[in-house]
Amino acid sequence: MNKNEFIELLKELGIQINEGITPEKAKGNYPRIVIWPYVSEYQPSSGAAYNDIKTYQVSFMSALADDPKLKELRLKMLKKHLMPRINHEYIEEDRIWHSFFSVDLIENVIECD
Repeated sequence: MNKNEFIELLKELGIQINEGITPEKAKGNYPRIVIWPYVSEYQPSSGAAYNDIKTYQVSFMSALADDPKLKELRLKMLKKHLMPRINHEYIEEDRIWHSFFSVDLIENVIECD
């Protein structure tokens, strides 16, 4: 899946989504999602082209352990054949649940001659 398609899938949830750093004014909004890339690689595509692949962490913050929007996200991803393993942790000082997973997304295709 490419990054733009994945972002559109996240937007369908109707919750706040931030790429990279969450603005200070948004820190109390739950549920919300923050995504950022942490691995970059190239994979052969066709001919002399390469897919620019980025592995993103997707962090879902919520006041509930099994938030309905997280369930909705899981179903949307399943319908697109994305089945990441989702980890969960409770952040005691913020009193929130942090659910997180990684997903590999195609950023773009690079043509090499």
